[in-house]
Amino acid sequence: KSKEPQAANKKVYISYDISNMRTRISVRDDGEGFDWRKRLAGELTAGLHGMGIKLAESFVSSVSYNAKGNEASFEIANQRDSTNLIP
Repeated sequence: KSKEPQAANKKVYISYDISNMRTRISVRDDGEGFDWRKRLAGELTAGLHGMGIKLAESFVSSVSYNAKGNEASFEIANQRDSTNLIP
């Protein structure tokens, strides 16, 4: 899709908030979004699409999406008094 002409001017926006207890990161793009509710309800099957959501959920404290499906936010609990194993 990145080579399609209509994708050339679309942008990706990343914001983050880091505190002592947690790190929150949001990623949004200019795309049409996707039906994340359907993906969350579906079974995980091997393939090229849909595995990122399930994989991300296994590494973070929480994942949320906006209604349109073009923004994902996730939160990571920071480890205190030890080296963070997950960046």
